[in-house]
Amino acid sequence: MILLRKDLQYLKEFGVAVHRFADETQRMVHVTPPADRTPTPHPELQRMAAEFDRATEIVRQAAKAGFMTAAQYRRIARHFEVMGEAIERGADREEATARRDAAAVRRGVAVPAVRKPRARRR
Repeated sequence: MILLRKDLQYLKEFGVAVHRFADETQRMVHVTPPADRTPTPHPELQRMAAEFDRATEIVRQAAKAGFMTAAQYRRIARHFEVMGEAIERGADREEATARRDAAAVRRGVAVPAVRKPRARRR
């Protein structure tokens, strides 16, 4: 990928957007959740971080070479697809927890403040 002059501005905007996302993600570390929400384990976060690091390494190599190949561009896209799939799994997990908690409240059962994570299947 060799960018046109106008695309350089879009690339800069993309970089700024990534930084904003990173800043807001860091803020989430310090947020205290509401007491009425049950924490849910999210093992996909580790996978997402690894995929983002792999995509970053591809960009680092492209910057060092001065251009990005179509294959590198596709590999970055695949890393983002994997991250998207992981985010969807996390969203599904959150929905399931919310439904389970709502059903427990309707039945008059106390919802535990913290749930023990399930053992991993092998």
